[in-house]
Amino acid sequence: ANLTTPKMTITLRKCYGLGGLAMLAGSTEAGLFNVGWPTSEYGGMNLEAGVKLGARSQLEKIEDLGERTRVYEEMVADAYERGNAFNAATVLESDDVIDPAETRQWILRLLDAVPNSEPIREGRRPYIDSW
Repeated sequence: ANLTTPKMTITLRKCYGLGGLAMLAGSTEAGLFNVGWPTSEYGGMNLEAGVKLGARSQLEKIEDLGERTRVYEEMVADAYERGNAFNAATVLESDDVIDPAETRQWILRLLDAVPNSEPIREGRRPYIDSW
């Protein structure tokens, strides 16, 4: 109850929707840094499902099943291209794309950058009462 915790995000794979936003502490700007591995993906929802829902009427207009599949796959490929880690970094959804081998150094940088703070006593209880 009296602790303050520095927040950071290191995305390894997928960061989708409200679950991703919750893990980002509510915003891509909430933590001290938000970085991702080259394998990370960002999006409002699962990319295949997003294409199916977002382009449903457009895809239903295509009568040829083979052509519909081809257009769907192109749209999914485009969604993956837009949601990859490098594009997310260029539109400021993440601060940087890091080499996975540098992950430990990023965590240490955060811990070194944050000063040790005194516990906040005013307005908070020093313990949690069980009753």
